[in-house]
Amino acid sequence: MAVSVRGLYFVVTLFLGSFFGSIFMLGPVLPLMLLSPAWYRWITDRIVATWLTLPVSLLELVFGVKVVITGDGFIPGERSKICLKAALKAVPGFGWAMQVACFVFIQRRWEMDKKHLENMLDYFCDIREPLQLLLFPEGTDLTENTRAKSDAFAAQNSLPKFEYVLHPRTTGFTFIVDTLRKGDNLDAVHDITVAYPKNIPQTERHLILGLFPREITSTSAPPLCCTGPASYVIVAQQKLFGGMELLELACHQYWKSMAKDMDEKEKVLDGR
Repeated sequence: MAVSVRGLYFVVTLFLGSFFGSIFMLGPVLPLMLLSPAWYRWITDRIVATWLTLPVSLLELVFGVKVVITGDGFIPGERSKICLKAALKAVPGFGWAMQVACFVFIQRRWEMDKKHLENMLDYFCDIREPLQLLLFPEGTDLTENTRAKSDAFAAQNSLPKFEYVLHPRTTGFTFIVDTLRKGDNLDAVHDITVAYPKNIPQTERHLILGLFPREITSTSAPPLCCTGPASYVIVAQQKLFGGMELLELACHQYWKSMAKDMDEKEKVLDGR
């Protein structure tokens, strides 16, 4: 397939923006990291949040990507962090900016990630800066290989098999929830599903080829918190006040309780 001019423009624009932005916008405030970590985090988070309006604007205004957000509302903010695979932090420009933004990079090996996660979460709790942490509990993207592994797990645990989503992993999630709870930095857990009705870009190569999604749909279930709907209260209480074993059990119970809803999501994604 031929390289798309639009796709090349998108990737090059974001690369140059992140490359020079990391040097000339984020670089000058690095000394503040030693003098006042809390102020350093406050300033850099807002610089990164300002830059993030660029890719959103390009997608919506230039490339005509439609973004649809439904479900329970919550306030998005500039404090959002994302858990990503560690290899991405080495990418010039993008990786530098994400490191300064304090995104959480993981090796996807629990024996290597546990201490790093603990240090990062303790840091967020210590500086008392409000945090929104985005985690992909599946741990990978959707491919034929990963779906086969998800189906095998479902068969072993008497769970339904899905076509468009994978069964999540619970170890990292329960550790994050438990650590933030102990640091008094956890208000709620949001279950968010993102769908791409047409065109699913799996790699940067697809973007260069111009294979942008025509629509991005995001739906959020009611937050898992003690003030939520009755169907979530028991699981939420276990998550917020139980130990690690109880927390992991609550995750499995919650996922089983969501199986019917996930089946409905599958039907919606399939256009049925």
